[in-house]
Amino acid sequence: MAGPTFSDDGGGRDLRPFVDDICARRRGRSRAAVLAQLVLRRPALGLLFTKWHFDGALLWSGLITMAAIVYLLLTMRAHKLTPARLAIAAGFYLVFAIGLVLILA
Repeated sequence: MAGPTFSDDGGGRDLRPFVDDICARRRGRSRAAVLAQLVLRRPALGLLFTKWHFDGALLWSGLITMAAIVYLLLTMRAHKLTPARLAIAAGFYLVFAIGLVLILA
């Protein structure tokens, strides 16, 4: 039977989160901060070391996503979010799909 290890190979209990938690508590950090660090560490490294190839489709998706977010934030800030306005926000998906077909064609 394998004892506690520091590896992520699944062979035993992973002590790294436990040790990180103890060190963070000694430094006065909250458990939520430790959990956030543990959850975000690997995806952040994955994003950092990914070779990104920016093309028209990626740029288009980013622009439409930002436009939809701005629309929703402004609508919510004005306290005017209704089902009809939410349906208008869903129209951004339609605009995205049409634009993507035109870009990839």
